Amino acid sequence: METIKLTEFKDIISGKYMKDNKEYPLIFGIREKQNGNRFLTMIYIDRENNKANILLNWEIDELKDRVTLKVLKSKKLSEKIEEYKAVIKNFKEFFKIIKSIELFNIIKNTLRLDIKLDIKETDLTYWIYNKIYFGEMYKDDFFSIISAGKDQVIERTELYISDIAKQFIERGLDKGEEKNLTIEI
Repeated sequence: METIKLTEFKDIISGKYMKDNKEYPLIFGIREKQNGNRFLTMIYIDRENNKANILLNWEIDELKDRVTLKVLKSKKLSEKIEEYKAVIKNFKEFFKIIKSIELFNIIKNTLRLDIKLDIKETDLTYWIYNKIYFGEMYKDDFFSIISAGKDQVIERTELYISDIAKQFIERGLDKGEEKNLTIEI
């Protein structure tokens, strides 16, 4: 069994875990091992037994591959994404949004009713986008694109992907950045 050190956590979200009519503190976040591997980990702290118990421990690179495969598994969705790949110059950033939503939904479906995180759905989705996919979009732009003014994230569908692409393009985020490199001597 793997030993998890609290000092390995780099980015965390707190929460609560209910078990046997008792409430336990919950830590959910990104851990970095000394060898550079990153993990998405959830543990709860049993203070009575002075023990941290693992609820979830996913290696991030494997998880990202699984998310990409899941997004592209649907033929209709895959065709729609391919269509946007030709239209959106900054497709890499757009696809990070799509993958962040998919990973959010995987996490949401994994969390049981006895687990509550101290974060709104849209904030968690941005955290995934920013911390796992290293997205570069500002939080306000991200929220306006994914949430349509709501505090919850919609399940991934072809129509939702189209709405996100439309918002992405309308906000001018589809252009990509031109980088002028100037070297002063």
